[in-house]
Amino acid sequence: MNKLFSVLLVLALFVGLFSAAAEGPSCIPAPSDWVDPTIQRVTAELYPATILGTGYTDELSLDLHWPDSYAQHVDYQLLLTPSSVSATSAVYNFEGDIVLRTYDEDGAVIKEEWQDQKAIGQAVFTFGENGEIALTFTGNAASDLNSLHLEALLRPVPHDEDLVRNVLVPLYNMEEGTAGASLKAAQTAAELINYASLWRMYSIESSNLQTAFSIALKSMNWDNEQYERFARHKDNASYLISTITGLNDADEEEYASVRVLMEDAGVMDTITSSLQGTIDYFSVEALVTQLSTLENPF
Repeated sequence: MNKLFSVLLVLALFVGLFSAAAEGPSCIPAPSDWVDPTIQRVTAELYPATILGTGYTDELSLDLHWPDSYAQHVDYQLLLTPSSVSATSAVYNFEGDIVLRTYDEDGAVIKEEWQDQKAIGQAVFTFGENGEIALTFTGNAASDLNSLHLEALLRPVPHDEDLVRNVLVPLYNMEEGTAGASLKAAQTAAELINYASLWRMYSIESSNLQTAFSIALKSMNWDNEQYERFARHKDNASYLISTITGLNDADEEEYASVRVLMEDAGVMDTITSSLQGTIDYFSVEALVTQLSTLENPF
């Protein structure tokens, strides 16, 4: 399969994205961002794991980043397998790889050094009385992890004016019936992929994001004809986004056609740079989901 994102495509992010997280303890938010409030510079992303040909499992994937300096950091890529669950905690066994990455001044990886040592141990999610969740590590071959105390981090919701400016208006202004309409649609799709990635939309509470989109849409004060124009454009852009990122079940021929369009529009570099990891695909899925659920409020 020669799709640009064939490696991440096997994650099948478009199928049961949030229900997949419920296969484990329902109160563990996945996908989600995590941070160590003490060490502060340590961050992590947690998301549902998948197996090729099987789909989602009850395992979780954790990508943890520990900067040594502005130019280097150690990455831990861990697969968490559930061990035991109680009302106050969930214990996962894990094993994973350790890689030292070096970056240039623009943030691009210029060197990777994979370590022979494996990170092996247990990850313990602890549930507080007020809904807070902590993540700690014990008994690890990589002993540095034992000093971490991660907490789930909820991202702020884009302001409705920001959604109007960067999502609704660009969609509404897409051209129709002109020679350049399809190229404009491709450019808008690329901009929306980048926007979702920058906001890390996967880590925003879905209901809060839906409320923000609804408020933004109502503020447009469109009539039915204007809304129908917007609806056509958002559906078109969502199709392009879902196809080029592998979030739908488009076949190879369909994908190839959309890719040619994106290349003709000169936006493939933008799309590639916006989709650096699995989490970016979850962010794009979150945006497409919100667009699909928008309804005419007028």
